[in-house]
Amino acid sequence: MWKFQLEHVNNLEEDFTDSFSRLPKTDHLDGKYRLRRYSVFHCDMPHLVFATHENRCLSYAKMPARSFTQSSKYNNHQGDVSRAFEDIEDATADSETMQNLLHIFSQRCLPRHMEIEVHQMRVITNEGGKLSPEGVHQDGYDRVAMLSVNRHNVTGGHLLLHKTKGGDPIVDMELDKGEIAFINDRELWHNGSPIKKIDPEEKGFMDILIMLANFNTPVEGEAV
Repeated sequence: MWKFQLEHVNNLEEDFTDSFSRLPKTDHLDGKYRLRRYSVFHCDMPHLVFATHENRCLSYAKMPARSFTQSSKYNNHQGDVSRAFEDIEDATADSETMQNLLHIFSQRCLPRHMEIEVHQMRVITNEGGKLSPEGVHQDGYDRVAMLSVNRHNVTGGHLLLHKTKGGDPIVDMELDKGEIAFINDRELWHNGSPIKKIDPEEKGFMDILIMLANFNTPVEGEAV
């Protein structure tokens, strides 16, 4: 069973990357420095490849908007709090880049078609630029993927992976633009170091796309 994989995704569309500049602030505890949209996707067009009997997904669609809640068991910063975010914009959700990312995540991480939760985030250097205000943590999912979309005028923001919550990091790295880290959230803990401005006179930010899934989440229409 793998615990961590790293891959590079080519050709992030300009319209996709530009959409991060339109992420809104929220009234949540981290809402002034972690700007965010959130949507849940499911396979809208499953396709069986008869030669290999492999199920593939031709397109992913957004499900009706819902709030996001994490148990305080995993999130000691905003656990057990229902947080509402604006939906990911339709043009971004339907873009070739987003569809490709959802396909890659499904192929690398999921045993079958299931819901994929997506957080589109921009972390800015205000209030310390905390990438992970909850510290070393797990998210309470089976698989997590983190894509580095853009970094502007910042240092830090390293991905930190730990075998145990209290142990030293076994991975400490800066994800380059287009690099995506796949994490077995049942086996590893993760964290992110704060970001700081390089030029204090210019804005600084880091754009990230996070995808999460649980194996016990049924696909739409599946018997529970």
